[in-house]
Amino acid sequence: MIFSFINRKQNNIMNRNSKILVNKIMTPDGTILISTHVHDYKTYTDVVSGEQYMVDGGNEYLRRNVNTIPYKELSVYTNDEHILIRNEFMWGTRGKNGDQPLKYVKLKKLTQDHIEAIIETQYQLPEYIIKVFCDELKFRKVKVKIWIKKHDDNENIMYELSRIHDLKWFATIEKFNKKWYFNVGVRGSDPFRSDKGWKNLAIVKQRALEAIKYSKLNGY
Repeated sequence: MIFSFINRKQNNIMNRNSKILVNKIMTPDGTILISTHVHDYKTYTDVVSGEQYMVDGGNEYLRRNVNTIPYKELSVYTNDEHILIRNEFMWGTRGKNGDQPLKYVKLKKLTQDHIEAIIETQYQLPEYIIKVFCDELKFRKVKVKIWIKKHDDNENIMYELSRIHDLKWFATIEKFNKKWYFNVGVRGSDPFRSDKGWKNLAIVKQRALEAIKYSKLNGY
């Protein structure tokens, strides 16, 4: 009979400090097992030990078999160094048009356009996953990009600065009486609005980013 268990020591570490990004072990013969999602149960009979090894749980928890000869734990967490995360974290993709077989690509191999598209469109992802992609862009020293979404509301036009490579802060830009104004705030709270308006859209976008930078530096 093969007994399995949830690795409570590792999960307790994860629960206190971080989230699982990669659920991974190496068996005694060097075989790598990775669980990519919560019900991704994988087993392997090791040729050195003759024992069966198992991973399960994806990013939610670590489930393992009880083995006489131990496996090597290789899981990666959000509080690990980014150099490790970018070498181990993988993103599942079916191609640009979504019509290709599913394949997993390491974060460091994803193109800048692909990462930016994920940040811009994959709103269902938890924030800690989005942060991984934001951190990768920062690691590559990519200039902050603003994604603009246009909303028409009678005579007023509002542009939403989406993500801005920042999970905590947000900004919107609105046009009133032929002048642009920005609203900046922390997600989940009321924003503050600029007193001054500008006729140039590019200038007000820059002012909004400067307001976020100033607010962060001053602990708001």
